[in-house]
Amino acid sequence: LQEAPATDEGVSQTEMSLLGFSHADVGAALMEQWQLPQWLSASIECHHSPALSAHYPLESSILHLANAIANQEEPGRNNIEGCSTQMDPQALRLTGFCADDSAALIDETNQNFRAVLQIIVPEGILI
Repeated sequence: LQEAPATDEGVSQTEMSLLGFSHADVGAALMEQWQLPQWLSASIECHHSPALSAHYPLESSILHLANAIANQEEPGRNNIEGCSTQMDPQALRLTGFCADDSAALIDETNQNFRAVLQIIVPEGILI
């Protein structure tokens, strides 16, 4: 996998070539094994290519965009040559999300995370 092109699609294709399945296949199988709703396993299975989702295109598009945003925020990921996390234009249209809103969404998420963390772990407990 270290030889895979540094894109989500490249990693998935390399997983398929080397292993015969991808992390999306594993995620979908786990959701089924755990008897979680079908929309969840189908959406996970198509999160790199939401247009392929026959029954849950909106849910697959939401997971696709969340994955793209998370990958953009991964430390060091943007420093890898050729590493790109593209937001599928159809997923953007279907959800009504604007890629330019990613930074504001991340800021809001970080603020909410810190607020929840303060509830769970009061100040001074973490070093």
